[in-house]
Amino acid sequence: MRDPEWLDEDVEWALETQRWLDSLCPGCRNPRDECMDPELEGAYEAEAVRCHACTAREAAAAKAAERKPDRSVGRLISVRLSPEADEWVQQRRRGTDG
Repeated sequence: MRDPEWLDEDVEWALETQRWLDSLCPGCRNPRDECMDPELEGAYEAEAVRCHACTAREAAAAKAAERKPDRSVGRLISVRLSPEADEWVQQRRRGTDG
């Protein structure tokens, strides 16, 4: 008889991880119950940023393929709650009114 490939704890961890991933917005990866809450409309801040690691990876790939690097690789939009909204969400998570 073989040992199981997955222990019960492993299966539960994998299922819980998948439930957590399913609870995130596919666009911004924030929790759906927060980023889609009508009370938080307008509470998010976004800024264009560059991931220097992704930029370096693209430069190396372009060099290996003897092509020009794609300058759009590494450009990302970072999204976060405003500090005021973040405090409100933290209070809501704790179950307090502030």
